[in-house]
Amino acid sequence: YRLLKQYVRLGLKLFYRRYQVHGLENVPLKGPVIFAINHQNAFMDALLVAVSSHRNPWFITRASIFSSSTARFWLGKLQMLPIYRFRDGHAKMKKNDEAMAHTIALLLKNETILIFPEGNHDRHWVLRPLQKGVARMAFEVEQQSDFKSGLHIVPVGLNYEDHLRSHSEVLVVFGQPISIQNYQNRYAKQPAKASLQLMDDLKIA
Repeated sequence: YRLLKQYVRLGLKLFYRRYQVHGLENVPLKGPVIFAINHQNAFMDALLVAVSSHRNPWFITRASIFSSSTARFWLGKLQMLPIYRFRDGHAKMKKNDEAMAHTIALLLKNETILIFPEGNHDRHWVLRPLQKGVARMAFEVEQQSDFKSGLHIVPVGLNYEDHLRSHSEVLVVFGQPISIQNYQNRYAKQPAKASLQLMDDLKIA
């Protein structure tokens, strides 16, 4: 993973005419972190965020690419975690509980998770509605740690001059981290409203 990270970083610097990273100081040096990223350019989005930070995130990835044992082995080495979608069928959706438990266990061990709250990618320069999975994940971590995990969500904005053309420009911006502990009192009284507030704050961030 770490050797490939160095290789990909060099490749991206050669691919783009200008590759800028702003706000790196906003990424916590330690403790659990969720990178919440706008999703415009399929696999390239995950690569850009992973190599732009000192953290080594695990990737929430569509489950269809884990079809063989060989794929599962190597994707696991690359810190990829399967997530099932409605199109995969109702029976397989039940496996998401296991995937969520694995993700939460990683965060409780101070790991980093990379997630796309929009759910899928679209090459339009606009933020689409965010899905609530990131809030569910965050509050489950805090419930299990009695709101002492120190979890932060770091919003990440990606902007491409051109999504497909090489020698174009790309900008990666790490925003101010959102501390989940700040929502403790509201979550204790009104969990649903706390989740909605977190998602509203994340959308603005």
